[in-house]
Amino acid sequence: MDYLYLSSESTALYDAQLNKAPLGVFDPHLNSYKRIPAGLSPLIIDTTVWQKLIADAQYFLGVIEKTVRWLQNRDQKTLWDRLYKELTPLEQQAALGGFGSVLKLATLRLDLFFDRDDIKILEINATIPAMQAYSDIIKEAYLKALIAAHKLKNSVSASKATIPLHLDPPNTHELLRSLLAHYRGTGGVKTRLNIAILARAGDSQLAELLWYIKEWTKLGHQVFLASPDQLSILKDRVYFGTTECDLIYRHIFAHKIAQHNDIVTMLSNYQRFKIFNPIAAHLEAKALMSIISECTCNPVMAQGIGIDETEMK
Repeated sequence: MDYLYLSSESTALYDAQLNKAPLGVFDPHLNSYKRIPAGLSPLIIDTTVWQKLIADAQYFLGVIEKTVRWLQNRDQKTLWDRLYKELTPLEQQAALGGFGSVLKLATLRLDLFFDRDDIKILEINATIPAMQAYSDIIKEAYLKALIAAHKLKNSVSASKATIPLHLDPPNTHELLRSLLAHYRGTGGVKTRLNIAILARAGDSQLAELLWYIKEWTKLGHQVFLASPDQLSILKDRVYFGTTECDLIYRHIFAHKIAQHNDIVTMLSNYQRFKIFNPIAAHLEAKALMSIISECTCNPVMAQGIGIDETEMK
């Protein structure tokens, strides 16, 4: 792994791009953004390390699924109660598998640290796993700053600058690709969709959500923000005003919508109403990570859960 550094001139351009995006947390009381600090030196990760990280993440997701299914067994009721007694009834029903979902998620974020070329997973984010747009904002700002600095230094036009704006698909587009795969996997057939992003009014991650709207609109979809009281069910269809919603991306915690009966109905039948992610608060419990960690030094427990030697490594 190595680092890439900006010049002082490029740093100013980079900062200006981040302010323009903006890269910030929204304060609804002040109606303004507070900037999120962004690094000036991107970490360059070797391809072999990336491939190992991907493989390890896939193993870890398999371990999560096995552990959750193990916890759902009647034999583990006492442990399940200790882990999930603080969840709302709706979240507990999901944790018991009441909605038929363990890992049918469009997106999930693992927060981790690098330990040399190895990783240490800290927590799971399965409800509001932001960063797709934030990371795209940072990458785009960084590359634009390099292009602008290159133009100034060499007096060339933007069309002749050789630095590509996207070295790989934007994370925001990858999120949409996953959402569309779940949409089609549950019977959806449209190619141009009305997509509602379900979020609370004044959401602190407004910049992230607006970036989704901008990028997904470019790809041919109609995209809009909707608070829980703006969505309703009519004749087994979800509506935002008079607009029928083909797909809903949930960006709000389940415990925030208990008083909204139509949203509860949608989440209880998430495949029919095509709302992703389904409720997954139980995956975010720190105690779940503790159980998985314990398995690394307790082979009997690991065997009981069904974790094999390859996954343990």
